[in-house]
Amino acid sequence: MEVTETLSDGLKREFQVQVPAADLEARVAERLGELKDRVQLRGFRPGKVPVTHLRKIYGKAVMAETIEAVIRELNAKIVSDRGLKLAMEPKVTIPNEATAVEKVIGGQSDLAYTLALEILPKIELADFKGIKLERQVAEVTDAQVKEALDKIAEQNRPFAAKGEGAKVEKGDRVVIDFAGKIDGAPFEGGSGGDVGVNIGSGTFIPGFEDQLIGMGAGETRLVKITFPTNYVSTQLAGKPAEFDVTVKSVEAPGTVTVDASCSISSTRCINSRSLPRSPRTSSRTSGTRSRPTSRRRAAPSPTRARPKRRRGRNIAASPSGGCGWASCSRKSARRTRSP
Repeated sequence: MEVTETLSDGLKREFQVQVPAADLEARVAERLGELKDRVQLRGFRPGKVPVTHLRKIYGKAVMAETIEAVIRELNAKIVSDRGLKLAMEPKVTIPNEATAVEKVIGGQSDLAYTLALEILPKIELADFKGIKLERQVAEVTDAQVKEALDKIAEQNRPFAAKGEGAKVEKGDRVVIDFAGKIDGAPFEGGSGGDVGVNIGSGTFIPGFEDQLIGMGAGETRLVKITFPTNYVSTQLAGKPAEFDVTVKSVEAPGTVTVDASCSISSTRCINSRSLPRSPRTSSRTSGTRSRPTSRRRAAPSPTRARPKRRRGRNIAASPSGGCGWASCSRKSARRTRSP
């Protein structure tokens, strides 16, 4: 085997590789010897097929397999011996002439090919002692802190349902169904259901939210708007449209107090007492199974006895280290269990 480096330009390397035909023939003979004990041919007993006969049948296939294996092994050896780190897969170029390929496969000439590589550059570490960094410091004013806290409060503002007959006002949140038309025909993306809208937020098309003011729950109104000329959909930009809008519910915003002296990331910055409490629902309306009101208790299961519930135990898990009813009852059951 001969390996000659023909190109070394920057990150590019190129080698000319030549493998003698005798080396290829030796590997082919070894491979045919392995096949002799495994191949079964008609007219020959297992393991008694002559190698010359195998060469006639499988000679070219075995030579092609051997050439592929030799190229793969030599390429890996060239890279490892020179300590190269490849940036991409190697490029192998072999003669394209049919006669040259036939001579190599037939074992009449040496195998010669060109190997082109592109390697990674060497990275040399610099002296970090000579590097000076300037720390960037941002001054945060009390006004900026208050503005950020107000934004957090605005994003977490609660809403509560208005009373019967209440009308939509600026700042309210409504849930609507709408169906839009352009020139009397529906268009893609122009309808929706159970969509929440904060009146005055400007999230919808200009003029849409203002026309909902004064509506009540269950009321339907025709809203007319014109899409902006710079609308994201060029098919709708600048076109007038009509929407049949039905208000399903109206909710008024609650109040959230913010303490500017606390940290922005602290949950105590928002006064939870100002949040509306959800009404209690009975088990009959919530869909959960209610407990029987009778004083009689069902007979215990014969296969597994349940521990009795002790009065005075906290049903909910205590964050200060207490336990829930289930875990406490298990502990009491272990204490009363006979050894």
